[in-house]
Amino acid sequence: MIRWTKDLETGIPFVDGDHRILVRLLNQVDESITAFEESATLGSVLGALRDYTVYHFGREETMLRAAGYAGLDDHRDEHALLSGQVVAMVRRFRGDPASVEKAEVRNFLRNWLVEHILVHDFTYREACLAAPDAAARAEAIGFAGSLGVGGSFSSLHVLVVDDNERFRQLLVTVLKALGIREVSLAAGPEEGLERWRKRPGNVVICDWLMDGMPAHTFAAAVRVISPAARIVALSALTVGEIESRVGIGTLDAILEKPVSTGDLARALVAH
Repeated sequence: MIRWTKDLETGIPFVDGDHRILVRLLNQVDESITAFEESATLGSVLGALRDYTVYHFGREETMLRAAGYAGLDDHRDEHALLSGQVVAMVRRFRGDPASVEKAEVRNFLRNWLVEHILVHDFTYREACLAAPDAAARAEAIGFAGSLGVGGSFSSLHVLVVDDNERFRQLLVTVLKALGIREVSLAAGPEEGLERWRKRPGNVVICDWLMDGMPAHTFAAAVRVISPAARIVALSALTVGEIESRVGIGTLDAILEKPVSTGDLARALVAH
């Protein structure tokens, strides 16, 4: 586990914010490995970490370029090396989870992030603190846009219903990174419906099977309260298997686990 301390702060708000999210994702990788989580959960966390790493490096380079930082080329090369390693690792895990040594993954990710922050990012700190317009330009780049997804996320109020606490926390991290301000959590369908009755939102993300209640049954109960709610189910089954059994029915979208961050973002705002 990595604990956020003042030693990790650069003093550049968006950089520190991005680093906090990366640390949170790294800790979720660590927790998933320690708890022997199913590959669908760990694969989803690793995919989110990959996507946010590429996003963070991209807007960091935007800031360095705008600030006229002399070490941009070296920093960009370091980014290319690190992001390439993360992308390759996630691709290998998605292809065959058993082929990846989990302790190796955990140690590699922890070491590269802490070293990158403390060694490489602090080299540009003074130059970028002296160029606030450069930081503002990079800060304006949104995570959803980097995934090729348009739409307004800040107005969404999302209810997440899943009995896996680690998966719920992963979804919170991703949703907040997308700019969603209001996220409610429930461990099961009855709790979820009770929360929705008290404070209905506009989007529900739920597991396909919850305490014996399939997502389309849960979705029908939600629609009695909020007919226009958007409801997205996540499942370890393929979409084809679900469609052949019961069809999509009252659901707006079904996403397969491990969940792609980009697919999730698109499902939340699709019309």
